[in-house]
Amino acid sequence: MHIREKCALTLKQATKYTAERDSPRTLQLRFDIITQWKAAASFGIINFSKVEPLKKSDAALIEKEFGSQTNKKRKANGQDVGKAKKLAKGSTTAYHIVRFMESCMDVLDKNDKKGMFIVLDNCRIHHSAFVVDAINKRGYKPLFMPPYSPFLNPIEECWSKMKKHIRRNPLDKADTLTPRIAESISKVTIDDCKGWVRQAETFWDRCLNKELRLK
Repeated sequence: MHIREKCALTLKQATKYTAERDSPRTLQLRFDIITQWKAAASFGIINFSKVEPLKKSDAALIEKEFGSQTNKKRKANGQDVGKAKKLAKGSTTAYHIVRFMESCMDVLDKNDKKGMFIVLDNCRIHHSAFVVDAINKRGYKPLFMPPYSPFLNPIEECWSKMKKHIRRNPLDKADTLTPRIAESISKVTIDDCKGWVRQAETFWDRCLNKELRLK
């Protein structure tokens, strides 16, 4: 308790190295995506035709199909405050993902990034047709990472650095997560991002060689 709350250290539980990480399917998926990345890199950024954004009627359909949830407030100790609607399958739905993606793509549009890839992990909800269609309709391209391959995604290192700054001191009653998240983002530099990309690229040839036990 002292280590976690006062020293802000996290303790990881030992987990088994699942055989699925080195399964022929996983190795082939890694091989395929690296091959695609190298082919795309030879021709630069792929441009997609301009299409209409998600309509309000479509958003209403998504909300009706998947449901939505009221926002939750959290105490300093992480406990939820207030009542929220119960969802059949978890607290996050395709509706929430689409809303989040729309806000992200609004920022990308302002910075003239139309046609860029939107990187997604293999969370089941990310593969929803509503999520994929919302991305495609805005002129972006969904890119799904192969399973058991976080080392190929530079954002994982970014999250690690942000979490380190967020956890530096335990939250008190007057503290909230939002300012800490904003402050931790400000600690991420361009050199950090370049380094994380280079680190991810060191795994490319190893994936093409279908090397085992990558992590």
